[in-house]
Amino acid sequence: LGMRRKVGQISRNALALSVKYAQFYPGFDDMEQKIFKALFDHSSLGIVISNASGIIERANPYASQIFGYDPDELVGQVVEVLL
Repeated sequence: LGMRRKVGQISRNALALSVKYAQFYPGFDDMEQKIFKALFDHSSLGIVISNASGIIERANPYASQIFGYDPDELVGQVVEVLL
């Protein structure tokens, strides 16, 4: 149970950070978008980006592995499905 609780806390922290950084994504110039996409896609952290309503807009491959979903399955779901 202790490990499960730690994983849950890490997941919630990653989700919170993802939402924070996603707010800046639309304003990136072309080079910044490419850098962000490369970091997002190849990160060793599970990253999920949701909108202000809590709807998942993107998930990187590692997040999909962690939560057991394909990235496309997560898009359109509410963040709560991951908790």
